[in-house]
Amino acid sequence: MGPILGGFVAAVSYALTFELAAGMCLAALATYLFALRRPARQDSRRTGTA
Repeated sequence: MGPILGGFVAAVSYALTFELAAGMCLAALATYLFALRRPARQDSRRTGTA
C-alpha cells in the first residue's frame, strides 16, 4: 500500500512527497513519545509472580 500511495503523491507533486514524509515522521515521533509515557504492563509469566 505504501509504494502505491508514494507513487501517487510523487506524481501529483514532488514537493508534496517531502511534506507528507515530514508529517509521517512527526506522527511516528508522537506515537513514540506517547508510548514512552505509558507505564509498562507487567507480565506475570516473566516475573514468576501470580
